[in-house]
Order: sequence, then structure tokens, then C-alpha cells
Amino acid sequence: MALNPTPSRWTARVLRAEREAILRAWEEQVQRGVPSLRPLSRPVLINHLPDVLDALATWLDTDADDPIFPELSRAHGVQRLGHGILLRELMREYQILREVVLRRLAPHELDAPDEARGDRNEELVRLHRGLDLGVTIAAEAYADLRQDAMKALQERLHLALHSGGIGTWDYNPHLRLLDGDPRGQELLGNTSPGSITYDGFLARLHPDDRVAVDAQFQRALAEGERGRLQIDYRLGSDPDAPPVWRRSEGRPLVDAQGHVAALIGTVIDITPHRDRLAVEQRAYQQAEASREQAERSAREQLVARQQAEQARARSDFLVRAGERLAQRLHVTEALQQVADLIVPALADLSTVFLLDPQGRPRRLAVAPPGRLTIGTDPALAERMPVFPADHPIHHVIATGEPRPIDVLAWAEREANPAYLAEVRALGVTESILVPILAQGRVLGVFSAAIVDSGRRLDEPQRELLQALGRQAGLIVQNSQLYESADQLRRQAEEASVAKDQFFANVSHELRTPLTSMLGWARLLREEPGVPDKALLDKGLATIERNARSQAQLIEDMLDLSRVVTGKLILHPAVVSLADAVDAALDSARPAAEAKRIQLEARIDPEAGTIVADPDRLQQVIWNLAANAVKFTPPGGTVRIGTRRAGSRCEITVEDSGQGIAPEFLPHIFDRFQQAQPGKAGGLGLGLTIVRHLVELHGGTIAVDSPGRDQGTRFTVTLPIRAASLLSDPPERAS
Repeated sequence: MALNPTPSRWTARVLRAEREAILRAWEEQVQRGVPSLRPLSRPVLINHLPDVLDALATWLDTDADDPIFPELSRAHGVQRLGHGILLRELMREYQILREVVLRRLAPHELDAPDEARGDRNEELVRLHRGLDLGVTIAAEAYADLRQDAMKALQERLHLALHSGGIGTWDYNPHLRLLDGDPRGQELLGNTSPGSITYDGFLARLHPDDRVAVDAQFQRALAEGERGRLQIDYRLGSDPDAPPVWRRSEGRPLVDAQGHVAALIGTVIDITPHRDRLAVEQRAYQQAEASREQAERSAREQLVARQQAEQARARSDFLVRAGERLAQRLHVTEALQQVADLIVPALADLSTVFLLDPQGRPRRLAVAPPGRLTIGTDPALAERMPVFPADHPIHHVIATGEPRPIDVLAWAEREANPAYLAEVRALGVTESILVPILAQGRVLGVFSAAIVDSGRRLDEPQRELLQALGRQAGLIVQNSQLYESADQLRRQAEEASVAKDQFFANVSHELRTPLTSMLGWARLLREEPGVPDKALLDKGLATIERNARSQAQLIEDMLDLSRVVTGKLILHPAVVSLADAVDAALDSARPAAEAKRIQLEARIDPEAGTIVADPDRLQQVIWNLAANAVKFTPPGGTVRIGTRRAGSRCEITVEDSGQGIAPEFLPHIFDRFQQAQPGKAGGLGLGLTIVRHLVELHGGTIAVDSPGRDQGTRFTVTLPIRAASLLSDPPERAS
């Protein structure tokens, strides 16, 4: 139809005049009211609108029935569908355009000529008709295109499902019916046309999979719109049949009220995939087994090589240790060599202990001397505590087994700040005590300690330390045997020297009185006539004194012989200590008076009597008193005292004489020993006999002397009642 132009109408003029304002207002309200349009750029958003407004104004100025802008609206609908805009959003877009146009048109109603105001309503109706037609055409284009797209999509989906062997299914939870396309029915095991019940579907599954599949369906239904289903399961009610695997995926469909209306999904056959997985899994497992076997063999070879190297290293170490230890003949040197072998080869610190005759550990060696001051610093050694009864070292000594020890914990138990500070300064992190063994007997213990060096006392090192302990035990035993043999040799040499000295002394002591007696006998016999009485008395007295001296000398040797052979016999009786002391003083008084030595007796009245051999007890006291007189210079003092001490009594002989040198005190009771050989006369047997006589009475004797020229004090302790001396026969008493 041809257009009949007329003079510009009021609505057309307003549209042209308000064109830019309408564009701005529409864009603002669309951005605010239609969120899906916000991501679009401004050219894409409004590219159709100016042309639509211009075409609408032109149509309003004509009498044509149909608008001239349908193609613009169609293009607009196609463009919005291409950007994923929904139909309701497209409709909202045109609704906003209608509202903006009418709102901008209202203020201009008075601008219409008076003669044209009657036609205003007709122009507004025409404007509404044009706007409605535009939105209708745009919606129709949108719907037609979407329908075509849906058809194409369905065709593509059907082709994809068919090509991929995928079936579809849907489940009505209200009717508990499961339906699907032909492929879906086939894959679900439904061989008959039509739907199957949900229970029938579950019955077609493998017994072990029914519970899991049902749980997946129920959970997807319970989660509503957010629910998802994905599960692999087996068809076939026979558990022994080859498995037929399926995989189903699905999601719920909800109605307008949000209730689940159905559960839709797909199903595929994954049996080949599962078979491939099984083959791949077996191949992987076989490859893993082969790899693990290879790695295990490699590890075993590595471990065997390491063990061989460690064994060779241990063997070399023990060979070197044996060679170095074999060169040490003395125990102290051997033990120091043990410490030097441990550090630094096996540990950072080491201390070596040797058991004394009482079985107590004594430190003899440490390593390294520059780092470890314990045991090398005399002052620190004094600060180190005696090992308590529950110390691990006693366990090692008792069992012969190594044992770890927390050095710091034991040091903290001691109330010794200096010792604790030294142990903390060492920084010991690990320590072990190892026995020194020889033929199953513990000879000593050594420690091996690690400080902050990063090393560890692992099992091979501990075994090596134990082997070193056994090797050291043999060396220590050999060293002790060597030292014992060397000591026996020295004792034999000393005994030989003492024997020679003894024979020389005996010869001298026998010759001197014999010479005097022979001299006086010859003098008296050769005296012409009868000798005068004074000369005769003097000669006889000299001969008698020297004869008594020889008799005493011979009696001492006989007593020593009886003691050595065990034939000295005691004749016990009840003896008064006071009488025994008086008798001894009487015997020693002539010699004391000759040297102007004062004899003092301090008798405890409560001492009373004891059971002893009277002659031998007197011999003990007299011998001690005679020695005191012999070694006390003229004008000195000798004191003899007795006192009772519980069930025993003490006899003390003290002098103000020349005293005894400290180095000679340990040997004072040894045979043939004299502090000044040859100067005091005698054979050096008196004190030896005294000690044996005191011990035969069940007592003890001790000596004390501050030093030379400071006197000497002998203390004899005897039991008051020696019942065995009264009841035993003489042979046993001896």
C-alpha cells in the first residue's frame, strides 16, 4: 500500500524531538530493570532503537495501516536470542520502551493545535498499535528462531546419543515407573515395550549393587533441584555370571512450586571400559609387582652390600683394635687404648672403668682428654659422685649386658652443681654403657657417648662396641696376668733380697753375742789364778745376757716358722689385763731405765679380764713396749694403756720416739722389714709375730704415726671373751 504523506502530526513531531531523551531514559531503565542486558555493550544494547523510533515516527505521519518497521523488530528479536536473552526479558525491554515514550509524550499534549486536539486520541491509539506490533513481530521472530534452534539441537542430541550408544530414561517418583527411549530401555534390561516398575528395575541389578543404586536415587530426589545422580552398577541377578556394567547419570526436574516432578538421566554401557580397566589394572598390578620386586632386589642388594661393607669395616676395626691393644702390657695403658679406639671412630666421648677387688668401678681412662675433663681433672674427679645402688652401671656389672643411660638425668639427681654443670657443658645426646668381658666375667665397663654431632649409636655400632668390650676383656685379663706375674717376679726378687738380708742379719745377730761370749770365756779361762769376783760376775752377766739374746733370736725365728706352717698353739686362760701389762713393764723396765725413759701405765679398771694365752699376750705387750723403748731417745716417754670398748678391749702402746715415715707404714708388719735396716738390730720379725699372735686371738692391730720424730702409737683390739679359744682343741685354736 502506498504511503500518503500528511503534514507532520503531533505524535511524530514529539518522537523526533524527544528521540535522544527517550534513548537515554530507556537505556537507564533497562540497565536497572533487566539484569541480563547489563553485560551487553552499549552499541549492541541500543543499535536497533534509533531506527525503530525513526521508522515509528515516519509511520505515524502516514495513513498506512501496516507499520513499515517489521524487519527492524525481527532483526532485534534474532539479535537478542543470539545473546541468550530470554523471551520475557525481550518483552520487558519493549514494555520499558512503551513506558518511556508515553512518559515523554505526556508533557507535550498541550502543544497540539486546538483544531487537532480532537484527533489526539486517535494518534495515541495509532502509537500504541505501532508499539504492540513491533513487540509482537520481535517475539514471533524470537520464538520461530528458538523453535528452529531447539529442533536442530534435538536432532544433534539424538544423533550424538545414538552415535555414543547413550540411552535416556526418566523416573516418575509418584508412580514409581521408569521409562526411556528404546536405547535406554535396552540398556536398563527392559526387553518388553513400555515402562517398568522401579522395583523391577532394582530386581534386574546385581544383588551387591541394589542398595547403593537405590540410595543414589533417593538422595537425588531428596536434594531437589540441586540433586545429582551418578553411579556405576551391574545388571544381572546371578552373582556368578560375567558382569555387565552400566553407568547412569541424572538430575531431578522440579515444577513451579519447587517439587520434584521427575528424575531424568542417561545410561551407557561401560562393560568394555570396565574390561579394559580390569586388563589395565592387572597389567598395572603386574608392572607394579615387577617394579616392587626389582626395587626390593635392588634394596636387598644395597643392604647386602652395605652390610658387607659394614662387616668388613667392623672386622678391620677389630683387627686394628686387637693389634693396638696387644701392644699394651699394662692394664691402664690397655684401657686408655680402648677409650682412644672408641673416640672418634664410634663415639665422641668415652670413659673406661675397671672393677677393683671389691667389685666397685674405678675410672682409669677417658677420651678425648682435651674435651672430657671428667676423670682427668683431679678436682673434678673429686666432685664426681659415687654411683648409687640403682645406677645402670651396676646393672651392666651384674648382668654383663649393655645398657643405655641418660647421663644428664642421672647428673640432675646428684646434689652436685659443679658436676651437673660439667655434664651439661658436654652436651651429651646419647650414651651407652658396655661391659668389658673375659670368659663370662665382667672386668670393667666403658661408656660411649654422642654429643651434638648428628651421629647416632645405631645397632651395628652397639654390636661393634660389644665386640670391642669382649676383645678388651681378653687384653685386660692378659694385662692383669702379666702384671700379676710381674708383681710375683718383683716379690720373688724382693724375697730373695730379703732372704739374703735375713741371712746377713741372722749371721750378724748370732755372731755378735757369740763373739762377746767367746771373748769373755777366753778372758776368764786365761786369767792367771782365780779371777776376782767382780771380773767373774761381769763376765758371767755378759755371757748370760748374750745367751738370752741368742735364745730370743732363735725363739723369734721358731715362732715365725710356727706361724707360717700353722703350728703355733695357743693355751687360752682367763688373763688379767693389768697383770699382763705389769709383767711386760717389768721386762722392759731395765732397758728403759738404762736410757732414762719414763714408763707410764694407764689401766682401765673396767677392762678386767679377757680369755687369751697369757704368755703370748705378754709377748705381744712386751714386744711393743720393747720396740717403743728401743726407738725412743733418752729422756723420752712410753705409755701403755688399756680400756674397754663394748665387747672388746684395747691395748695401746705409745711413745715419743722417732716415729715412722708415712711411706713405710703399710709395710710395718711385713717380715724382715725395718725402717732403718742394720741400725736398730734384730731381724725385723717382732711386729710380724705380734700381728699373727693378735689375729690368732681374733683381734686386730693398727699403727699410727704423724711422721718422723713425732712418736708412734700401736693399738691392739681383742675380744673380751673368745669362746672358741676355750672350747676348741689346740690344733683348731692354732
